[in-house]
Amino acid sequence: PDDADGLYLHESDGGRLSLRRCVLAEGDDDGLDTLNANVTVDECVLRDWPNPNEDAKGISVFHGEVTVRSSVIDGCYVGISAKSSGPLATVTVNGCTIRALTQGVSAAWKSNATTGAIQITTVNSIVWAGAAIHSDFGEDRHRVRFSNLSQPWPGEGVVTVAPLWVDPPSGRFEL
Repeated sequence: PDDADGLYLHESDGGRLSLRRCVLAEGDDDGLDTLNANVTVDECVLRDWPNPNEDAKGISVFHGEVTVRSSVIDGCYVGISAKSSGPLATVTVNGCTIRALTQGVSAAWKSNATTGAIQITTVNSIVWAGAAIHSDFGEDRHRVRFSNLSQPWPGEGVVTVAPLWVDPPSGRFEL
């Protein structure tokens, strides 16, 4: 009742929730919001969550373990953001295309989540945003490998070459 998330996954009680081949599109807050949930997002599209007043994210992670594979996140204010107030928040991004308005993948501070117990791994992905990789807690929160970013970031196989997408304004991200 406090916001306008597309899908809110709260407490998975140690089980694993799975979203596969779905689309979460066009809203005012977060496309997918997790709280203490273990979630796999596979072959999904999260697009058009651009509201700067809500700091809208394609995927918002608060604690738990979230794996995002072979998915597209486009037109969101922030692509993926993880926060923690103590328990570890773990995010794995593998084989994804993320094009965000401000931050692509972020380890973020929030008034109720200031500890930075966050670990994010990004591999085999394209992350294109004002800040492709962002951390309010230092570079050690992110591990990036074999990815194409809009800005330099330490990691094996990291490049910063503009992707030659076919037609990104229409949602076609073929290279």
